[in-house]
Amino acid sequence: MKVTYIERSPGHWRLRIETGVGPEGQRLFKYETLRGTLDDVRRRRFAILQAHEEQTWTEPSKFTFGAFFKYWNETRRTLDKITRSTAENYEKVFRYYLQPLAGKRIQRITAQDVQAIYTTMAKRGDLAAGTIAHTHRVVTACFHAARRANIIKVNVMEEIEAPRRPRIKPKALSEAEAVRLMTTLAGHWIEPIVGLSLATGLRKGEVLGLRWDGIDLDAGRLYVRGQIVQYEDRSIEWVATKTEAGTRTISLGADAVDLLRRLRITAGERRMAAGLGGGLDEAYVFVGLDGVSAVNPASLQSAIRRHCDAHGFADFTFHGARHTHITALLARVGKAGAKAVSQRAGHADLSTTLKVYQTVFEEDDRALADLASGLFRGRK
Repeated sequence: MKVTYIERSPGHWRLRIETGVGPEGQRLFKYETLRGTLDDVRRRRFAILQAHEEQTWTEPSKFTFGAFFKYWNETRRTLDKITRSTAENYEKVFRYYLQPLAGKRIQRITAQDVQAIYTTMAKRGDLAAGTIAHTHRVVTACFHAARRANIIKVNVMEEIEAPRRPRIKPKALSEAEAVRLMTTLAGHWIEPIVGLSLATGLRKGEVLGLRWDGIDLDAGRLYVRGQIVQYEDRSIEWVATKTEAGTRTISLGADAVDLLRRLRITAGERRMAAGLGGGLDEAYVFVGLDGVSAVNPASLQSAIRRHCDAHGFADFTFHGARHTHITALLARVGKAGAKAVSQRAGHADLSTTLKVYQTVFEEDDRALADLASGLFRGRK
């Protein structure tokens, strides 16, 4: 095999790949175009020759990045490797940020092409660093799949430095602020939902997905078995947890038990008045206007945003209730008790808790430093 290249215009190259001899003795060629530097072209030429030597080279596919991305995402969803909500999230990433790559042949995409995406995102000024990091993870996974499928022979993502992963500082309320928030929520329909999240650290979908058969008030505990998920078409669905960490038992404090007892009594009375019968086991703890369906997550999010904006909690979201619960516990137990808090929170492993809430432990370390001040001071 012989591979030659020529620069047709600044930064645009054409590779000619001799693939063999035709039936009439004519030489056969395949062509690739590449945008990048001379080093990019030389690396691509070397990769083609090496793949030919290893008998793993295949002729360039006409897959565009957009076509492969769709195929990859849909295949993973069909094989149940990812959930519907995750597949929709990947589609959003592609639609919002990866359109410049959509029509390009996947073999012709260079590291500069991908880096230009990140640069454009960074220059917008309205995107969090976490969004760019997430986009990088999605693109990396897609190219990795293309490499495994032998659609590409060189994975350009190996040449790209990953965007800086932001240091997360969860937005949690102090205990005094949490009390003030609950005071302002008195009588509001979201009061018990926020209150239960503050008391348990449950995620929004987990709170809304609670059914009465998953709550044992006598034992003072609840069982997390699934969550409510909302899709792009606004439909909602109860989805069972898929990880051992997500499926968990959470002990309830006296205040949370009292709250749930009152809610259960009220729920039973409403069902009887509506002619639905008194059976609550399969019913959701928090229901919409029809008295049966789960609360719509978007409606909850909008309601808490409006309330917080009006009462001086502008930066607070519903997820902040979970952060407040976890932060308060970690501040009390420190790293020694972090594993128990991690299990209660449903984190995949302890490292997730330590990473996300590292600022809590740094404050503990600062306090220890203050306590140690003067211990080794020499006498005057």
